[in-house]
Amino acid sequence: MDKHLTLGSLFAGIGAFETAAAECGITTLWNCEIEPYCRLVLRTRFPGAAQYGDICRLDGGKIPPVGILTFGSPCQSFSVAASGRRIGLEGKSGLFYQAVRIIKEMRAATGGQYPRWAVMENVPGIFVSKPGEISDFEVVLNELLQCKHPALAVPRPPSGRWLAAGAVVGDGISLAWRTICASKFGLAQRRKRMFLVLDLDGECAAAVLSEQSGEVRDFTPRYLGRQDAAAHCAPGAVAFEPGILGRMGKSCCEEIAGTLRADMGDNQVCVCYALTTGSQGRVYENVAPTLMARDYKSPPLVNMPRVRRLTPTECLRLMGLPDDHLSGIAIPAPTEDDVDYWYGAWEEHRRALGKSSRPRSRGMVRKWLQNAETDAAAYRAIGNSLAVPCAVWTLRGIVAVAQDVP
Repeated sequence: MDKHLTLGSLFAGIGAFETAAAECGITTLWNCEIEPYCRLVLRTRFPGAAQYGDICRLDGGKIPPVGILTFGSPCQSFSVAASGRRIGLEGKSGLFYQAVRIIKEMRAATGGQYPRWAVMENVPGIFVSKPGEISDFEVVLNELLQCKHPALAVPRPPSGRWLAAGAVVGDGISLAWRTICASKFGLAQRRKRMFLVLDLDGECAAAVLSEQSGEVRDFTPRYLGRQDAAAHCAPGAVAFEPGILGRMGKSCCEEIAGTLRADMGDNQVCVCYALTTGSQGRVYENVAPTLMARDYKSPPLVNMPRVRRLTPTECLRLMGLPDDHLSGIAIPAPTEDDVDYWYGAWEEHRRALGKSSRPRSRGMVRKWLQNAETDAAAYRAIGNSLAVPCAVWTLRGIVAVAQDVP
């Protein structure tokens, strides 16, 4: 087995899996993302990785083979946050099938050698999506296992309900899943996500998602620093959502932020500081200021606080991403080649989303490149991302298995 691991990222977003891979000594060979803003971030942060756009046009047999294929396929259809109802694999989350197709194509092109591993991240709502005779999660498990054994099917739980953690072991193949929360991995955010590991050539999937004896869950990336990890902050601010959830009294929490989402609308997370002693909310190095407010005396929100929204930098910290992850992506003086490339990226995005609006002009693309760093784009991209320490923990499990295999 090749001990040097390589990674390819589908639905890459702003590169959380790639960032985690770098922490684990894994080389990212390529990524695939359709959203132009995210592609600009990826091109800036991971210039050595090949970049692909529309996943529906990607041929897994014609791209560089990788040992690990990661994907966080769209979660909207598994969640009730956006639409108020789950339509599961019948909606945008159905792009999951494209990931399965690419795994099969790459395996066929490499004689079943690559990828060995697949890592999927999604919302816990996947467990209860389309309950009935065949639930969406059962479909997901069967589709992944059938990447190697077409006739393999997962036994349905007697209760009909899927647990938040589990494993399946077959002939030379294994699969395991586990729901983990970012707040347990050094981040001050309640963000529960399901991580699923598929081992296509062994029975080690469950070992990847299991703590080793004596293991300490300190997976704070090096760039955040161990001493001031968000989870170790002093008591301070109150985080809350000021919109409809806040008006229902269901979104106020101390010392830790709620889940960041892409489409928060009027529920964009806010924080309040009590200024009873004249404090201006001093910020500690490498710690989100929303979690380090001083002179806090547990007043209710009506007790004359100073209220503001989380900044994009604070949101990055809550996800375990570097402060400068979204900085320096604009191109002040784009060349004609730059405009050509990004005009094509916007056109690919427009066609993939089935938009009937007129394409952007070259002048519009040039202006966008010069002014790409906007808070609106940053909030949306961060809300769609994943908690890096959780991904680090998962990928480190794969690295540990790879080192133990002769």
